Amino acid sequence: MVVVGAGLGGLATAVGLQQQDVEVVVLEARGRVGGRVRTWSENGHRADLGAERVDGDHRRVRALADRHAVPLVPVGQDTASLDDLVVFDGVIRTAAEVDQGSIGAEVERVAEHLSALAGQLPRLDDPTTHPDAASLDGRSVEDLLDDLATVGDARRIVEQDVRGNAAAEPGQLSLLGWVHDVAVAEAKPPAQVESHRLRGGAQRLAEGLSGQLSTPVHLATAARAIDLHDAGVRVTTDQGRFDADAVVLAVPPPAVRQLRFGGNVPAVIEQLAQLALGDITKRLLAFDTPVWRESGCSGNALIEPAGFATWEAHTPEVLIAYAGGRAARRLATMPLAELLAALPPAWRAGRPPEEIHTAHWGSERETGGAWNAPAPGQVRATWQLLRRPHGRLHLAGEHTAARHGGFMEGALESAERVVSELTG
Repeated sequence: MVVVGAGLGGLATAVGLQQQDVEVVVLEARGRVGGRVRTWSENGHRADLGAERVDGDHRRVRALADRHAVPLVPVGQDTASLDDLVVFDGVIRTAAEVDQGSIGAEVERVAEHLSALAGQLPRLDDPTTHPDAASLDGRSVEDLLDDLATVGDARRIVEQDVRGNAAAEPGQLSLLGWVHDVAVAEAKPPAQVESHRLRGGAQRLAEGLSGQLSTPVHLATAARAIDLHDAGVRVTTDQGRFDADAVVLAVPPPAVRQLRFGGNVPAVIEQLAQLALGDITKRLLAFDTPVWRESGCSGNALIEPAGFATWEAHTPEVLIAYAGGRAARRLATMPLAELLAALPPAWRAGRPPEEIHTAHWGSERETGGAWNAPAPGQVRATWQLLRRPHGRLHLAGEHTAARHGGFMEGALESAERVVSELTG
């Protein structure tokens, strides 16, 4: 078998096949493994640039972390008694104050409406089973907010939540896809949602999987063409050709657009290439100390109109500035002085921080975005196609997961399915 892509989905597929005595070759365009799982580390500072959080019900990630002795660390354990902030137009309020006021009440009204829609979904592994699937998929999250007449700061908070969690603009995200995400999140206690991260960084999982392979991953070996025929498949790279019985395509949709396909090309390729991917940016700021703690703040803040959120990295003196949707590109190019000016004044006391890294996933050639963010109409059109084999072609990656799309758990979930497809 040939696996194209050495993100978590591709690596876990390869390891699973190897355990079934299947010979596997893994091709990766980058010079590293992990795909959208990448941990930045330098001078004692550490932060996850891509996938970061683990939910309480992410059993596959938790089992993989246990196998490779990667401890799970509760998020915010050291700052639980400190305040989260909402900074809108220079006015600083605690999140608790906002939640308890009229703005919080309006945000809760939207949440209750979404929860009611999510509660009608009979199967968490298939949003197309929703009784109003056609109507919901034909509309965007923005359409819902318009219908509910949500305006002002409450709307800004909801829109920031959508951009942050879906990496997409509310007007470009299928309402059915968002309702599915809400249903999956509400199937677990709130305290288990994005509750942990991996000590030392999420990339340790990718490196652990890669280390299990008997044949090393072919790094800096980008697939250029895939030919599918009755007798087998051929994957062509700049370094040579690889012939196999089947191919597992474990790369995100924008990367599929860069491939040439020949022979018995299934219709799913065109659908896959058009699938929408969200966009995020993370900028890392290294302070001498976590100065926000000195003012009673956790480091968690929602900031408008700058359009980004903040939280502490693995090393607490590193602050992550994060934006999704259109704001991702804006944050990636925002002058540092403008970014710092948007932070609460108390956080800017003392020596200015050093900007140590910026990751804008939408500008990376190998990914072209963050994670699956289906546009209106795309959920029903692609759901079944992306989650089954197509002759000698198999699909892996978080965008093909049935339940945990957008998470590391989804990548591992997809690998489990593909291994089952290929080995019975």
